Amino acid sequence: MLNSQLRSIAQRTIAAALLGPPLLMMAAIVAPINACLGIPVFFKQKRIGQNGKEFDIWKFQSMRTGNAEDSERLTGLGKILRKGSLDELPQLFNILSGDMDLVGWRPLVRSYRDIWNEHTKLNIDKDAAELESVREAIELIAQTKPGAFGPIQISALRGTYESGDHKNFQNIVEIEAAYVSGREKKSTLHACLQDFNILARVPRALIKSPGHVARTKHPAQANDNDTAPESKNDIVNAMSL
Repeated sequence: MLNSQLRSIAQRTIAAALLGPPLLMMAAIVAPINACLGIPVFFKQKRIGQNGKEFDIWKFQSMRTGNAEDSERLTGLGKILRKGSLDELPQLFNILSGDMDLVGWRPLVRSYRDIWNEHTKLNIDKDAAELESVREAIELIAQTKPGAFGPIQISALRGTYESGDHKNFQNIVEIEAAYVSGREKKSTLHACLQDFNILARVPRALIKSPGHVARTKHPAQANDNDTAPESKNDIVNAMSL
């Protein structure tokens, strides 16, 4: 418990130091441009957090409202923001409020349990022990706070959570569970250093694999060739010191 509390304090302090200045700078740029376009500065969306609790995740507004395709509603500035994942800077508010950590698993619109249940229905021929192992990993992940950054954000699996690929999602769950399990077994100092190691890899990951700009097809239509994920061992080793 003490380890968790100390880590939470460290996460908020680091988040304020790392994300605070860029957030203020970007807000000064986004606010007048969005005002000219007649759209809000910030956008919020329900996400699933610790123990299945819903919370509002904050981002910079990057699209006009309407029912058109994402690519048609995306503003010029929004495209730049999303390509560099700068639209996610307002998640500092979520970190300071305690809904998220700086480093952790990625919060989604649907819970990991719901996504995995869908995969299970489509893969009933899979080994029962394998399916149960993933369910146990999901339960472990769900007990902790999600994060703005995490082990998947520094890998080629980034952005493939709901791609419809069963194996990709299984790998994601196992990698994030390995991160959570390893963190809980480490001292506060070691856990913080592991998080620093992940954060240090984020800039290179963003350059190598730009953020999701606009959805062009439904995740269920994605195929196995849409991503080229690294092996699980490579990603787990990347998290280690």
